[in-house]
Amino acid sequence: MKAATFIVAIGVLTSLSRDAAAASPEGAWNIDGLATVQIFRCANAFCGRLLGLTPHEATSRPYLDRHNQDETKRRHPLCGVTIMGGLRPDGADQWAGGWFYNPDDGATYKMSAKLTSPDTLVARIFVGIDMFGRSKTAYRLPVGRIVGSC
Repeated sequence: MKAATFIVAIGVLTSLSRDAAAASPEGAWNIDGLATVQIFRCANAFCGRLLGLTPHEATSRPYLDRHNQDETKRRHPLCGVTIMGGLRPDGADQWAGGWFYNPDDGATYKMSAKLTSPDTLVARIFVGIDMFGRSKTAYRLPVGRIVGSC
């Protein structure tokens, strides 16, 4: 009985339309034409890791986490680093309670996010309350596409 229920559940999940699946932030996202972040489920939340970077300053490859507050991590490559996490559902097509690690300054901020369309995600990065932050818009990439490299 459990096996049959599992098979039916898998069938239902795989038959969902693109619009129904759009309520999830999972997938690859382009941020400012500079980076690709893969958003994925982690425990009971969503996390994101860097998959690709384009040069936006004079650096050599691999891109290193040179601003990390932990000096022992400053020689670690940025690609593959989890830079966001803890995003939990907070209404229809929105998530809150997350954190964002900014490799540009080595600081970690609070984060919330909202799908404004199936392929547009607006993240709010802030200190304290979201009023004291800024928004970043990310665009969903087609499956298999990455902006930048590692």
